[in-house]
Amino acid sequence: MVKIAENEDGIFVWNHSIEAQARLGIITKEKDSLLINFLKKKLREKNEVNYHMSTSVTSDVIAFTDTLSILHFEEFPSPGENNPFSNDRMKWVQMYFSLISMIHQKERSEFVPLGSFRAHAEGPLIGYYRSIQNMEESEDKSLLNTHLQKLENVKWNISVDEDFVYKIEGETNEELLESFFIGAWAYWLYTAFIVDPRPINLFVELDGLMVNFPVLAESRKFITFITDSLARLTFQLNMSFTIKSPTLFPIPESLVEHLVIQDIQTADMMWSEIPLFPTINSGEDIVWEYQKTFRKMKLALADIN
Repeated sequence: MVKIAENEDGIFVWNHSIEAQARLGIITKEKDSLLINFLKKKLREKNEVNYHMSTSVTSDVIAFTDTLSILHFEEFPSPGENNPFSNDRMKWVQMYFSLISMIHQKERSEFVPLGSFRAHAEGPLIGYYRSIQNMEESEDKSLLNTHLQKLENVKWNISVDEDFVYKIEGETNEELLESFFIGAWAYWLYTAFIVDPRPINLFVELDGLMVNFPVLAESRKFITFITDSLARLTFQLNMSFTIKSPTLFPIPESLVEHLVIQDIQTADMMWSEIPLFPTINSGEDIVWEYQKTFRKMKLALADIN
């Protein structure tokens, strides 16, 4: 458990290790979040493993880079057909091809060939990969292979100070969204193969273009799918999920039980219009929302054994 804030009536303690509270949302415009840095440090001291996805550089000390291949993970079959893992695995594949079709403003049915796969021997992406390689040489085939190549080299940096770090990169909304999707997909698949018994904690920090208001409907669909899929892993694994955004979106879509509001000036929500909403007065003040009740508190970061 970690103490996050307090007021005259009590304290906010995050019991990140239980399923009912394993999801935390943070609304702040801070690029370098004091709260997230504290949580990463304290959870690591508890011999837990941190994974961090961010649109900002999060560490200056990198030991080496661990390159994950989504195509390699997809070479393994699911443990039985029509189970939750195999169904969700197919959803990632379908959303991926819908995403790249959106990026190129193409009709998916005309852009991506149909694929079939051997469920007892491989994952669904392999079937599509074969179909694409069997296409006649064309601009569409070249575009599809350019995207598929990105799935073979998903770089999760291994940091001396921060464990595993993934940089969400891109100069446009589309590039950032594709990078976010690929990093999240690799993590999602990787968790199915983890043998380390230690608890794991995933931190996602979204800034910049990707969540600038208004996020258009098509992009919202993919961001919602990513954050919802990552959050749902907390119901299957010994895992916590923390998401930070300068806007309310996509925090509710991430199934958070606790919400820490450090900035009330958000483009997609008028917090001051909520009855009895406590106004923030200083940099140490936050508003903690839990079970539809808002409480004004001060950050009071501390470990609780």
